[in-house]
Amino acid sequence: MKQQENVDTLSVPQPRSSAASSDDSDSRTAEIVLFLLELARTNRDSSLLEVATFAASHLAEDASRRMTHPADPDPSLIHGLSRTAFALAEAWKITHDVRYREAGLRVIRYLSAIPSVPLSTDQEGTKP
Repeated sequence: MKQQENVDTLSVPQPRSSAASSDDSDSRTAEIVLFLLELARTNRDSSLLEVATFAASHLAEDASRRMTHPADPDPSLIHGLSRTAFALAEAWKITHDVRYREAGLRVIRYLSAIPSVPLSTDQEGTKP
């Protein structure tokens, strides 16, 4: 009976927004791509490289979808895309596949078009 009461009172975590979930997922995918690329390079394992390039292709396609509205950026989007750009650059360096280079450059151009936000200052005008 006590076990049933615990089940009934469990709080179910609310899902995060789809944008945040997507950014987290892409950041993890970028990290996995980097890990697999390093393993493939170190071990000279073509099967690991194949998996890494499959994931890198997914990152390249998804980055294009996510790059919208640079005037109103979400900080988690910026963070996720910077990791994506780095992973794509690494994929290009290893595979010499121009698709990864071009996709990474598109991400970098997008990020560079986002207006910078000044650091906050305290009342005396000094930075924290």
